[in-house]
Amino acid sequence: MSRTIRLYCGFQVGMTILFWVPIFYTYQINQGLTDAEYFQIQSLYYFIFCGLELPTGFFADRWGYKLSLMSAAVVMAASNLVAIFWTSFSGFLIHFIMIALARSLTSGAGSAYLYESMKNANQVHLYKKAEATSRTYELVFRIFGWSVAGFLMGFHQTLPYWLTTVMCLVAFCFAYQLPKLEL
Repeated sequence: MSRTIRLYCGFQVGMTILFWVPIFYTYQINQGLTDAEYFQIQSLYYFIFCGLELPTGFFADRWGYKLSLMSAAVVMAASNLVAIFWTSFSGFLIHFIMIALARSLTSGAGSAYLYESMKNANQVHLYKKAEATSRTYELVFRIFGWSVAGFLMGFHQTLPYWLTTVMCLVAFCFAYQLPKLEL
């Protein structure tokens, strides 16, 4: 496996592990949100995520896939801090808007970066395998991360958010080390 593929896999794992996913409903309700507010935030999240796809794709095409990936990692890390320190309807709404932005920044840029780097190395035939390898690592780490979320929350209610923040910063380090693309 090439260095670029390893770095890409590391980035994807760091960005997708999200330790808080199994507990975020409970966390938000414990912080005082009502079911109606929770579902309102979730509805807005998906609407905003879809609305951000084109502008973030333009950003990635214009200023570079690598910059888009690094930006996504920073935004995702910051979003977790919002969920820790601003535990109100407004705070959780901002948290999910930032998640929508981060996920939009990575949705096409990651695959485009990997494809273009493999094309530059005359290895396009390995692209599908590299994407599949990345998805496999993501799923394995998610299974592990999600299986310990409740346990982590038992130590401290915000620990899954802190660990996710750390993983996003690790993802940033992987993205930073990705070679510059020559398009």
